[in-house]
This record gives sequence, structure tokens and C-alpha cells, in this order.
Amino acid sequence: MSQSSHPTATGSLSDRSPLSNPGQSDPASFNESQGSKRLYLPGFDYLRVFFMVSVIAGHVNLIIGLAGQRAGVIGPGPNFWDHFYFDVQSTAVPCFILISTLLFCVKPVTWESTLKRLTKLGYLYIFWVSAWIVHSKPILKPGVLGLIELTLRGGGWLFYFIAVLIVMTLLTAGISVLKGRWRLLGCAFSVGAFLATVLWVSHDYHWTRGQYYWLPTCFALLPCFALWLAPRMGSLIEDRSARWRLAAGLLACGVVAALVEWHFATPASLIEETRKWVPKHARFSISFNAAMIVVLSLGIRCKPGRIVSFLGRNALGIYCLHGFIVGGVVKGVGLVLGGRLPALVIPLGIVATVCVCAVGAEFLRRAFRERLI
Repeated sequence: MSQSSHPTATGSLSDRSPLSNPGQSDPASFNESQGSKRLYLPGFDYLRVFFMVSVIAGHVNLIIGLAGQRAGVIGPGPNFWDHFYFDVQSTAVPCFILISTLLFCVKPVTWESTLKRLTKLGYLYIFWVSAWIVHSKPILKPGVLGLIELTLRGGGWLFYFIAVLIVMTLLTAGISVLKGRWRLLGCAFSVGAFLATVLWVSHDYHWTRGQYYWLPTCFALLPCFALWLAPRMGSLIEDRSARWRLAAGLLACGVVAALVEWHFATPASLIEETRKWVPKHARFSISFNAAMIVVLSLGIRCKPGRIVSFLGRNALGIYCLHGFIVGGVVKGVGLVLGGRLPALVIPLGIVATVCVCAVGAEFLRRAFRERLI
């Protein structure tokens, strides 16, 4: 199982508009003009489902496997599947973090709302990270730094995104209370932290010798995007031209950044089977691409059908549960197929994992609601 690709995000997977009842499964919504108009954002549900499935596919090495197979045909060097993995699939967690942070910023951020959100994330972190530590029994590196890393990685690799959400919530709240030039200074600090992370991870192909996707500073641009987008959501939803202009600008920034990043990609002679051509999250292009995707999703008007709504409602639960069972499910599918259709083992394993985890998430939610656990 790969440990270098990663979620869907908690708050981002499950958060709804601040106007929605957090105990309900209402779709994401946005309140404009001081409560006079309630806007439904179906695009966020589509993104949750697409990237949730994308992350599970990454965790069973579907994309990396396809890249390796393609390399066997056309030779070494990054190919289509490598670019898909690093430029598309890798936007999953940043998109979820941005959605979550954006919904947090829709209404004025207060210390009360911040504390309420941190409490919710704290319970989420304690429950799932404890379960994961018991399940995976991670090895703790010696010293204080080892403990900090284990904490930020969520007990290993699966739940690091909850720690990222906690840090990004604190960063967003801290910047939001600033005004004028001080807010710009706060954003500059956030950008500086991100840039320092990019430079450190990129120095001498550092990313090929360790796992750094979990560093919270890899996502430090997203609170700046969220704080800028939040007061403009109403106009972006209504004004198609403005939405596309902004998306085009973000895409252009992402493309330029990606061209520079891939120019410094790892030489093929240093690449192992994990195919770490570029850092996963410590790249400017990923944050720009995530912002572009979220902006475009504001224009989606088609209400999700029952299946997408069901999966969107359970996206957080599916993600949190899949790491415990996905390996066994894929092996089980392989045994059922008996080697007759090897190309279908992983895709069917992903579908089966999503279905089992969705049912499991519904059961756990109802069990907790009825105080059965």
C-alpha cells in the first residue's frame, strides 16, 4: 500500500455552510445578502465524491501502477499517468482543505466559531488517530521531533489531513482578525512559510528521500485563497464571466508554475518504483489548480443524484474507514476473479471498498446517534 497519497479532508469532506445545521446532511450552501438568499452549492458534493474515489485509487497504487506499465512501453521519463497523478490526483487534499476553509470563512470568523470548529476537529482527530495507531502500530522515531512528526502525520499517514485542518483553521482565524496592511502581512507570512517549505523539500531532490506530503505548511496558501474568495462567492456564483476569468487566471498561474516545477524533476536515473518525479503537495501549481477547480465548481447547477448525494454525505466516513479494509478488499476481489481478469482487480476493489465503507459510515453514524456505542 502506498503511503504517499492521501485524502480527502475531514472538515472539507464533511463541512457544510456555516448556515447549515452541522448535525444534518444538508448540501453545502452559502448565504448571501445577510440571509436573504440561500444558495445551494452542488459542485462541492461532486468534488468530494470525485476526489474521495481518486484518493482511494492513489492508495492502492492504481495511477502509479499505470505509469509504471506505460514506462515499460515508452521508456523512462514522466508519462501521461505521472502527470495525472502529480497534477490532477494530487489536488485532492488541497481541494478539500480549501473547501473546508472557504466554508469556514463565509461568515465572519470569530473566536467562538473557531473554538467550536477546533473542538469538532479535536474529537475527530482523537477518535480516528487512536483507532489507526491501535490498528497500524506505527514506529515512533526517537526524540521530540519524532513525536511531533507522528502527531502531524495523524499516527502514521492516513489521518494527517485532520492535523492539517487544525493548523489551517488556526492560521485562517489568525489572519482573519487582522485588518488592512496587517492582513496583507499575515498573508505574506503564510506565503513565506509555503515558499520556505517548497525550497527546503526541493533542495537536492530532498523529496525523493522522505515523505513530506503531510507538512501543514504545504497548504499554507489555501487560507489566503479562502479569505480572498469568501466575500466574493456570491458574485462568482452569479457572474459566469467573472468566474471563468478568475479560473483562467488561476489555471495560467498553475500551468506556468508546473512547467517550472517539472523542469527540475528528478532525473530518471534516480527514480524508483514510487516514481517521485516532483514533490506531491509542496508545489505552487497544486494550490493554484485547487483554487481553480473550486472556483469552477461554484458554477455547477446540476443537483447530484441519489448515488452522488449518498456518497457525498458519507465521503468523510468512507475516507476514514477505507484505510482499514482496502488492502483486504482488493485481495478478496483478486481471489474471487481467480486471476481471470487481473486488470479489473484494483478498479473493482475500489468500487467494493467505497460501497462497504459507505454502508459502514451510515451504520456508525446511526449507532452514535442512538448511543449504541
